[in-house]
Amino acid sequence: MQDPLATKMMAVEVSGLGADDVTFHPMMIGGSFGRRLPMYMEIVGQVTKLAMQLPYPVKLIWSREEEVAQGAYRPQSSAALKASLTKEKLISAYRNDYAQPESAESETVFPYTLPAVSRRHFAHVSNQQTGAWRSVNSTQQGFYNESFMDELAHAAGEDPVVFRRNHLKAGSRHLRVLDEVAARSGWGSPLPAGTGRGVALVESFRTIVAHVIEASVGEDGMPKVHKVTTVVDAGSIVNPDAAMAQIEGGIIMGLSSAIGESITLENGAVQQSNLADYPLLKMAGAPLVMDIHFLNSGADMGGIGEPGVPPAAPALANALFAATGKRVRNLPILMQAKA
Repeated sequence: MQDPLATKMMAVEVSGLGADDVTFHPMMIGGSFGRRLPMYMEIVGQVTKLAMQLPYPVKLIWSREEEVAQGAYRPQSSAALKASLTKEKLISAYRNDYAQPESAESETVFPYTLPAVSRRHFAHVSNQQTGAWRSVNSTQQGFYNESFMDELAHAAGEDPVVFRRNHLKAGSRHLRVLDEVAARSGWGSPLPAGTGRGVALVESFRTIVAHVIEASVGEDGMPKVHKVTTVVDAGSIVNPDAAMAQIEGGIIMGLSSAIGESITLENGAVQQSNLADYPLLKMAGAPLVMDIHFLNSGADMGGIGEPGVPPAAPALANALFAATGKRVRNLPILMQAKA
């Protein structure tokens, strides 16, 4: 569990016992990213009721089919973005109206310095049980803003990196990360026909991450990621191997979600049940190269487990536009390819 004390108190509430009469033994886990917070863990109430009826320990395991069909889902989210450009190819006003269950304003960062920015949350009520997903709101907002920044760069006739540079504060950590990823990726150098580069820059959990993705579209209409170049500023890195693993995992998870993962409903029931109809990214579809670099800026330490995810989808979408001239505005891409 991610919050042992809160989990114990949930067991206290379910059991009706006093706090002194309930003992909770937390176990070491991995890969929870919010799903094992007690408010999203239906299993806490189930195991509490079982424990009160049985004199011996019992292991309770949900099958994958039960988890897929009955679990908590990533919140639905949609946005409408508008902006105005000056004759000097600069953004003069920027609006992001987004609809989802909860506001993202206390959690997400818009890194660009603009004269006027409006971000408005419209509460969306869903009859589905939703919960936290790795990087929480930063993945949706990262996709919205970094995809739109690319569209604005194209409308202005500017290179996507140059356009972003022109809206970042001089001397900022964001600008250094962007410049570093552009240099290390060989931004602007020739690519094979049918291959494009896309860039995305997102700050989440006080950590700044930029991806440059090189991608093309295969004969089956699905994207193929050839290379990911990443620069990370998390302040200072204590355990380089663990930090590298987290960013690598974040890239794969972000790409997997952007390309193929989806839960669909029919008459209120989830249609997916297992890996056969919930396509995770396989090794054959993973990037051929992941070139990851860390900047020890000395800033306050940020998180490392989640920030690798948000720039993946917009960097891929922007690369596919560079390769094909077609914009990706809805995820996952697999659903659009089948449409």
